[in-house]
Amino acid sequence: PKPDSILLAKKMKIKPGDVVLDTCAGAGIQTIYAARVKKADLVYSCDINPYAVANIKLNVKKYNLGKKVKVFLADLFPKERTNFDVIIANPPYTDHKPKDIVEKSVWDKEHKTLKKLLKNARKYIKTKGKIYLSWANFADFRLFEKLIKANKYNYKKIASLKDPSDLRIEYRIYELVQA
Repeated sequence: PKPDSILLAKKMKIKPGDVVLDTCAGAGIQTIYAARVKKADLVYSCDINPYAVANIKLNVKKYNLGKKVKVFLADLFPKERTNFDVIIANPPYTDHKPKDIVEKSVWDKEHKTLKKLLKNARKYIKTKGKIYLSWANFADFRLFEKLIKANKYNYKKIASLKDPSDLRIEYRIYELVQA
């Protein structure tokens, strides 16, 4: 896992009993942490990449979390409709056209994934629910914060970290609530 994934897992605020959506889940680091460490009641884990979904399923089996985690091959949101207490997302940061599904995990032309997530999250989150998002400075913090405001969320930066392998890179974790 990259430093942003670890930081997001540690900083997301999940209470025992919460129902959580981990979207753009990748290998499922936040999914496993939410279910196993934070004691979420149920975690929906979604990724658009079938290889990532297979990896999540292996991790769920490895940690014996089959009763607490539902895994979906999905573009951001599961088809199974529910309202979540918490939404977690570690979306692709870089505005660049991906060549394939693997590159889509880090490249996202015109930040379409982030825009779609912010536009549609209200349909899936409880009124007092929280969204935890990661972002990095090799993308654009100002654009990111502008998109959050444009979609009528209040936000605060709850953590930041310089990448130990490249101190020019800063990762941030944001907490969003509906305005």
